[in-house]
Amino acid sequence: MYLLDVITIVCQSSLGTCGVLLNLLFIYLVISRSSKQLHAYSVLLLDMCINDMVSSCCAIYTISRQIPIGESGGLGVSLGPCRFVSSLSCSIVFTVWMHCYANCLVVLILCFLFRLYVLKRNTPTRAQTIVVCIISYAPTFLYVVILLHGMFESNGFVEHRDELVRNIVIKSRPELLEPYVDLEGRSDKKSFTGILSIFYVIMLGPLTMAVCLIVRFRIQHILHRFESMSQATKRMNEQLLRALTIQNVVEFFMLILLLIFLLSFGRSFLTAPFIEHLVFILGAVIPVSNPIINLLCITHYKREAKKLIFGPIENAVAEVDKKASTTTF
Repeated sequence: MYLLDVITIVCQSSLGTCGVLLNLLFIYLVISRSSKQLHAYSVLLLDMCINDMVSSCCAIYTISRQIPIGESGGLGVSLGPCRFVSSLSCSIVFTVWMHCYANCLVVLILCFLFRLYVLKRNTPTRAQTIVVCIISYAPTFLYVVILLHGMFESNGFVEHRDELVRNIVIKSRPELLEPYVDLEGRSDKKSFTGILSIFYVIMLGPLTMAVCLIVRFRIQHILHRFESMSQATKRMNEQLLRALTIQNVVEFFMLILLLIFLLSFGRSFLTAPFIEHLVFILGAVIPVSNPIINLLCITHYKREAKKLIFGPIENAVAEVDKKASTTTF
């Protein structure tokens, strides 16, 4: 087995498992231990957690990467358990993973806009926030439906598989003939679904960065001149803004890597297995980083997580000390 493949399998499996566990923990905290101050905003946090958990599950199942095969498109490769099911399942789950990444950007925009909205107007109800989440999810849902429809309608990969293996894999990528590798499908950059995939994800990235940056400066300006705001409320807003800013930075680095990857299509000097592996390893980092960032930056959830994890241990130790102090020798 090739070293980069081993690294990818270990990294994506480990990151995916951590992502599922951390997001499950944060989902429990959001549902059962959110404060009244975070009542409506917890809907957006829950949306982000569910999205990240699905993304982590996809990473574990597929352990994917895409290989540029000239200017026309790329070749999907899977190293995960999906290869024991079918190549089609690998492609479907990879498409869902792309959908999760796009939806993560949309939710990030909503989080920034929510923070600005509550500073300028009254806090919306939880029901209103849910409605906004559903409406904002509609374009991303339509995006994944179109991609899946194009996948089921096209038999291009089945027809050209032998040709791809003969002309590309054997000549330049013999490692793809290993038994632990599954060639899940071919993506055509010039097809409608290929153009939609690139346009939606790549264009949504810069839009997210621009909107979040503008809204962040606006929020900071309001917080600085809001003298009537209590210290507790101001501290909470600063914590939430800090968490969102760090998440935005992580997304920015991922976007840069995606742009480098897309530039590698048809340009041999940028095509490197290292980049192909790195892009999707870091893609698996995002669903893990979001709950960690929230737990570190938002004091309320950090405190509740400590109570949940260490509370039973502290109670057990206190019970032992109590029994020891009352024992007569």
